[in-house]
Amino acid sequence: MNILFLANNSLDPLAGGIERTTYNLIRELSKSPEYKITACFMSIKDKIQDVNCIEQTIYSGKDIYNIIVQFEIDIAIFPCGYWYVNILKAYKPDIPCKIITGLHSPPKVGEDYILSNAALEFGQKSFSEKMKALPAHTLTYLKHPLHVKKVREGYNKGYHNSNAYVLLSDKFFKDFIAYAKIKEDKKLYAIGNALSFDHIVQPQDINNKENVVLLVARMDEISKRVSLAIQSWMKLKRAASWKFKLLGSGKDLPFYKKMVSEHKVQHISFEGHTDPYPYYIKSKIFIMTSAFEGWGMTLTEALQTGCVPIVMDSFGALHDIIEHNYNGIIIPNGDVGAMTKAIQTLIDQPEELKRLSLNALKSAENFTIEKVSAKWKVLFQNLMKEHS
Repeated sequence: MNILFLANNSLDPLAGGIERTTYNLIRELSKSPEYKITACFMSIKDKIQDVNCIEQTIYSGKDIYNIIVQFEIDIAIFPCGYWYVNILKAYKPDIPCKIITGLHSPPKVGEDYILSNAALEFGQKSFSEKMKALPAHTLTYLKHPLHVKKVREGYNKGYHNSNAYVLLSDKFFKDFIAYAKIKEDKKLYAIGNALSFDHIVQPQDINNKENVVLLVARMDEISKRVSLAIQSWMKLKRAASWKFKLLGSGKDLPFYKKMVSEHKVQHISFEGHTDPYPYYIKSKIFIMTSAFEGWGMTLTEALQTGCVPIVMDSFGALHDIIEHNYNGIIIPNGDVGAMTKAIQTLIDQPEELKRLSLNALKSAENFTIEKVSAKWKVLFQNLMKEHS
């Protein structure tokens, strides 16, 4: 079976969610002799053995069609959304292979982010800067309904042009159906992401952890709400021997550093954009304050390293990963006080922290690359049965 993965981004095991999880999936599938994998991306880091690696930017449906024909593709997978299948079908309605389109975020997250980000950036400007930016800011709001209409039509067309549409969780099905305005869900499939790291740490390794609370995120206030994490840390009463480490870079990093400086927050450090694995290994508690996520790969990274997650209840797939009071703690969305209380409880109750940490390691077994790739293989088989 000849399978194509294609997108206009990098294929990189050390990059963001889509890039990393796609790389790991391709690497795992390429181990099976029944699959011949072709990977077409703008750039490919660490070429995978026995995979046809093509570094190319896709500009048209013709570009995609030529690759499908050249490598006699049976199943083409577009992990980055509907644009690829729609331009392909516009160029050649009859495609000699099955098409799988992926969505790695909640269905309407894009439209929410545009307006929220515009409001935040405008609010941070001085009066004179606001006057200069007002026309462009107003235009963003005026154009927004047209943008939303175009995106919704793209989802609808992409669904109908695909043989399967893969979301990260069935918790997103209802929103997708409503947003894309489709009448049935027979093409929708739910396959979550696999673990980022190759190994789950051993239970005895949690004894080597230090008194560290960890956050790993892009420094972007609209999507990650890191300010809520800092506020939670500021409210702790009994954490003298503990440290709070934040990993990541982004446009709002100066804002967070200023916040910490102005409030004279103690025992907190910004570690920058760096390999998170050593930090997970040493940290006992992981916190997530995201406004939205598609999957939340940092949660499974925390699980497989025994770093107990405390997470705000802001996205559906969270409940596929975390079971409250078993392998982590789920708190109401946006509730800084509840976050502080949860952190304080685990600091004050080391045996409870250890119980959750051991359960985190057990639950990480649900997300191994072997188990996730098995779900993809079942989907491939079902699509090829339809073909025959």
